[in-house]
Amino acid sequence: MDGLMFRQRLSDSRGSTLIELVVWVVLLLMPIGPGLALYGQLSDQFAAESIARNALRYAILSSASNAEVRANAYTQAQVLARSWNKLLSRVQLKCSGSCPKGNLVHLEVVIASARAIQTSALR
Repeated sequence: MDGLMFRQRLSDSRGSTLIELVVWVVLLLMPIGPGLALYGQLSDQFAAESIARNALRYAILSSASNAEVRANAYTQAQVLARSWNKLLSRVQLKCSGSCPKGNLVHLEVVIASARAIQTSALR
């Protein structure tokens, strides 16, 4: 008799394993979506900061004149963005004042919603 009850119980729960599997898979995979979004944002932010820092450093150290800094910064930012496999939304170089020697220059790099600003003095 116990065997008959056990078989009836098994036959009543057919299909519930599939339902349980689906529920558990959904519950276990739900945190992955926000985690991937956070990873994408952090990756963009890290890339923007790195590109801004290295492009401005390259532009200042490799330029013979202050006039070349802008062109070198834009060119290097594009090269670095390709190495990161990122699409630059905006690259902007600003000088405080008329850009004489010793003045501060600011390079802003925007990738998607990530924004980085690097500042250095002209030499």
